[in-house]
Amino acid sequence: MRIIATLFALVFMASSAWAGANLQQSDDGRNAQWVNQDGVSFPVGDPGLAVSITDMSTAGTTYVISHKPGLLSKAYTVLHNALSAGSNSPSLTFFLASAASANDGQFTQVSDLSGAALTLGATSAGGNGSLTWDDANSTRVVGQGDVIAIVTDGGSTGTALGTITLVIE
Repeated sequence: MRIIATLFALVFMASSAWAGANLQQSDDGRNAQWVNQDGVSFPVGDPGLAVSITDMSTAGTTYVISHKPGLLSKAYTVLHNALSAGSNSPSLTFFLASAASANDGQFTQVSDLSGAALTLGATSAGGNGSLTWDDANSTRVVGQGDVIAIVTDGGSTGTALGTITLVIE
């Protein structure tokens, strides 16, 4: 009787398991990638996407392609050099578009869901800021190959290189 109960439990537990993505790799462990139920593959490892902006103080837009599907959940930024004395901190706004919609310029703003864009806390070298979205809003769902637009407000003076790290989970 105990064997039957054990077999029943194992069959029940195995049938209730579901994976959002399966790990595939070669025999020697190289070339590992996740493949989801739609057949879309994406890399194993760090979900971060790093973007360089040549001048955080000038109004402009920088575009980057998402390497994996998921939910845009966090954005971090850092200045590599100081802005002019008395300058305001630059502010960033984020937009998303599918590859097809981006060709038509149809982006959806996602950084104001909590009422604020990402603003750096300081204007010195190393000045940084972050933005975390803590809801599951579908406007932040990113597909592999989707376009993310990062808009700087131009509210600063001086020239400062910056790095943005976007986390897609």
